[in-house]
Amino acid sequence: MYSRRNCVRIFGVDEGRSDTDAVVMDIASKLDVNLERKDLVVSHRVGRSVNGKPRAIIARITNYQARHKLIRESRKLRHVDGMKSVSVNQELTKVRAKLAYQCRALVRKKKAKSTFVWDGKIIVIDNTDNKHVVTHLDHLLKVYKALDYSD
Repeated sequence: MYSRRNCVRIFGVDEGRSDTDAVVMDIASKLDVNLERKDLVVSHRVGRSVNGKPRAIIARITNYQARHKLIRESRKLRHVDGMKSVSVNQELTKVRAKLAYQCRALVRKKKAKSTFVWDGKIIVIDNTDNKHVVTHLDHLLKVYKALDYSD
């Protein structure tokens, strides 16, 4: 078990690439993130493959600034050939990951403008550009009283 503060989860990398350290270093170099091999403590695949999707990679990075920049710059992967399906995310607890998913559902339903996670905090920007830090489902429901997740 690792501290979540120093970890990232990488999704969308084909299982054929077995050297996960090389995958992390490759992604960092494509994003111009100064990540050295010594900053990467360990990386490996986690979970099981569901519906043919590749398992996620978890990587522990000792250099917090490099981790911070890797997450911030990961949006650029959408424009890199061969990396369009790859995403780099913060390591969240199951509860927070589910809450972040529910916040993204708000955006899909046009009940909020956007949502993002930073340093484990889930932030929702509503349609009037107000920011809300959501810490639990009760708070989310209080902010958006009449939510219907049945869609």
